Amino acid sequence: MFFFPTLKKRFVEISISEGCSNEANSYKSSNLKKLFQKLWPEVSFIHQHEKPDLVCSSSLTFNDAVRKSKELEQVIQDDNECSDDELPESEDDTDEAVVHKAMGILRRRIIENNP
Repeated sequence: MFFFPTLKKRFVEISISEGCSNEANSYKSSNLKKLFQKLWPEVSFIHQHEKPDLVCSSSLTFNDAVRKSKELEQVIQDDNECSDDELPESEDDTDEAVVHKAMGILRRRIIENNP
């Protein structure tokens, strides 16, 4: 499961890299969703109030999607509460350092994909 803006951004990147015109960048989200559902009927889009739509398997229940969305929000919130100066002063390959770096990467990617 991921956010629709992430899917749209990746679609545009692939279209351009495959030599398609930059026209893919001008597709309306609603038309792109219809195209994806036509090509892949197993894909579902779950609308979220004041948040980007979630893209997931149609076999995923609404409750599963909401739970996973809440988990993602909690990871973001937890990461936002951490600051870079909280990084352990020991070697960079400690479990805590690896998790901290991963959370920072996740946060940046989510922010990049949710303008």
